[in-house]
Amino acid sequence: MSHAQVSGYQGSGMPWWHGAVVYQLYVRSWRDSNDDGYGDLRGIIDRLDYLAWLGADAIWLSPTMPSPDDDWGYDVSDYTGVHPELGTLADLDELIAQAGRRGMRVLLDLVPNHTSSEHPWFADAASSRQAAHRSYYVWADGRPDGGPPTNWLDFTGHPAWQWHDSGVYRNWRKIAESYSPERLLLGETWVPDAQGLAAYYGDNDELQLGFNFPFAFSGFQPARLAAIVEQTLAALPPGACPVWMGSNHDLGRFPSRWCDQPASLPPEAGEVLLTTSAEQTPPSPGVLRPWEGVITTAT
Repeated sequence: MSHAQVSGYQGSGMPWWHGAVVYQLYVRSWRDSNDDGYGDLRGIIDRLDYLAWLGADAIWLSPTMPSPDDDWGYDVSDYTGVHPELGTLADLDELIAQAGRRGMRVLLDLVPNHTSSEHPWFADAASSRQAAHRSYYVWADGRPDGGPPTNWLDFTGHPAWQWHDSGVYRNWRKIAESYSPERLLLGETWVPDAQGLAAYYGDNDELQLGFNFPFAFSGFQPARLAAIVEQTLAALPPGACPVWMGSNHDLGRFPSRWCDQPASLPPEAGEVLLTTSAEQTPPSPGVLRPWEGVITTAT
């Protein structure tokens, strides 16, 4: 039985993600079905019953698109295909269909803020200031000495520019809502506080969900977590769905961080953490967001 069913959100008329558990799988490191050293889509298909047993309402796959893997799949060279080391489009179609038969959705990790330098759009854009795809990318003249335009760094210590264009997200939301059933936009929103997170929801017309990194980075103390929950619920627009994020591929596994235990915890430890919210009356609003590796030892 899924978390949404246990918590009572399913059948309430709310979108399916209210009260859901979204479970991330880093495809390459999960299950290798053909012994080539890489996890793959067929490996996930083979273990869908296990994921359903965990109570996952949806699985979010790390990028599955073709890529030169300079950034381990996050440098996409073709948004319409599947990386040959992970499988085929037919495998992906089968995964989505098989997951649907078990009541689970599949979310694909779309990387829209940059592409691989091998993507045809970038190759064209870089060829000329008058290129057809030039406006697809943000350009700036370098300094006279040939260096980057600014000395700004991201959290990894590398140069970075950031942007948040509300108009873009609103246009995407309209596209998502044009489908039946409505498609979900879940953002990996690296912001330090609830106010910054709320900006990505707009007036309930931008992202439907945004990662709550302050919650994930918090210590596992009731008072601290309760404060973040209160701040989040107060900041989001009315009716918006928060995400109680445990981990993602950039963070350590949450049993290690929150419970001061090794990542090789037995399956029961992960079950306790994942079912706590479902046992509350009334259940906590929002989405539970764990990452693979917490209970996958049972596979």
